[in-house]
Amino acid sequence: MAKPFFSLVATGVIVSIHVLPLHGGDASPSASPPRDHSRIVGAVGCQSSMCHGGASPSRDQFTIWSRLDSHSRAYATLVTAYSTRIAAGLGLPSATASTRCTVCHAPFADKLPTQPAAPSALAVEGVSCESCHNPAGDWVRSHTRPDWTYADRLHAGLRDLRSAYVRANTCVACHQAIDPALLKAGHPELIFELDGQTASEPRHWQEKAGWSGGKAWLVGQATALREISRQLEKTSDPDASAQQRALVWLLQQVPGAGATDDRAGKDPAFTAAWSDATAQTLSNQDWKPAMTTAALTALTATSGSFLDNAVPLPERELRAERLVPGLDRLFKSLHPDPAAPGQAELTALFAAIQDRDHFDPKDFSTLLQKFAAVATPTL
Repeated sequence: MAKPFFSLVATGVIVSIHVLPLHGGDASPSASPPRDHSRIVGAVGCQSSMCHGGASPSRDQFTIWSRLDSHSRAYATLVTAYSTRIAAGLGLPSATASTRCTVCHAPFADKLPTQPAAPSALAVEGVSCESCHNPAGDWVRSHTRPDWTYADRLHAGLRDLRSAYVRANTCVACHQAIDPALLKAGHPELIFELDGQTASEPRHWQEKAGWSGGKAWLVGQATALREISRQLEKTSDPDASAQQRALVWLLQQVPGAGATDDRAGKDPAFTAAWSDATAQTLSNQDWKPAMTTAALTALTATSGSFLDNAVPLPERELRAERLVPGLDRLFKSLHPDPAAPGQAELTALFAAIQDRDHFDPKDFSTLLQKFAAVATPTL
């Protein structure tokens, strides 16, 4: 059966964000302290027109989220006929009543019974303000104080979403490793790509100086690999194993990111620990445009690997699925102009990975060479 790839990433089918204690143990110096039992305020605490519910660019964060962002409708997807069929396939009476569904689509549904919360905090908010920024009881009244530094806000419990590692950990658990039983019941396959999915969001924030799309993409891929590896520590799944090997291959192509230990991609526990450490290290680097250039140059030089018949065809296709969004994000980080040479070649590469059943490695290799010829001379 055909399995289209890019449409899931681009449209964010069944989009959600799952906020858990960071799986890898966040060692980032800028990580927010855990606030597992802080009081949940609910989106109503942010929606005043004098706060984040106004119309001006400096006060429209809640307005953008509630009107434009699919995360605000994450709970609503659980009551659709599609979700009802998935629930029935799993033997569940209701998607809204199962933690297997609400853990991502309605995080408050699982927290409200055990965590302090205002009466206005409702599960039907879906993936809302505090799902990403942390429960606000300890900081909501103070975070706008002009005498507070960003470090003060983090110390009070605000999540450090300026950190690529922290941001990736906030999103990856629900955007990558889906329970095989859920997939079998009809849940779409999801593939995590931090920079592209961030760029496609209705933007209710402005990136601060130092944020790099190229770094964000690479950190996101390392955290995705960690999630898949953690899944494989618990259960054997051939599809997840193939995804793991494809991601290991991808990271090994990037200068300074790949593991030299041959246990990577074979030992799930080792791979999880290595990929998490890699994500943290990359996130803490002072990322320069030259590093994005080096990564793009190395990845565009992989066309020959897709002709290697020693690698199973399905695995080469999975490599291509991971490679093309990376090329896109790295290239656009260097060349944001939509008219920059290379855009047509990128479009052709995306078309080549739309259908797994019809993936042609020779055609893909040729398209990748064409992109390299156009893109790399401009670097």
